[in-house]
Amino acid sequence: MQQIHFTILASFTRTDGRKEKRRIFDPEINWLMDEKTEYPSYWLGQRDPLKYCASIYGSQGFESDYVGLIWGEDLVWRNGWKVQPDKIMDRIGGSGSLKNLSLTDPPKAMKLLINRYRVMLTRGMKGTSVYFEDSETFSHVSGIKNKAMVV
Repeated sequence: MQQIHFTILASFTRTDGRKEKRRIFDPEINWLMDEKTEYPSYWLGQRDPLKYCASIYGSQGFESDYVGLIWGEDLVWRNGWKVQPDKIMDRIGGSGSLKNLSLTDPPKAMKLLINRYRVMLTRGMKGTSVYFEDSETFSHVSGIKNKAMVV
């Protein structure tokens, strides 16, 4: 019997993963944060894939059969793409962190966020499902998808 690998990915919003390990509170889904202990056991299928999620840092270089992506409120649609610095929890990299760039260099932060979502959206080899935390962003992307499907 062939094993199917499913992964939950999420943008670095809601919690930073260090102080508060939970990304989703009900049902509880925790961040994978330790690349030496948590990542290997997760990617080897030794952790329940429905109880953990990886960020961009934990998903680069790994593909899954199926991915569930939690699209946070860091990049939203408001008659154009908009970065929301107050929603970003990613402080990795100090002055070069996404949080800092979203405040000091919004165009660069936008490029990084778009690239991050591109990476996370392409981790599923057989399929990707997306949950949008922002309803306006969901409506916009859903409209694009529906237009693309009508050929």
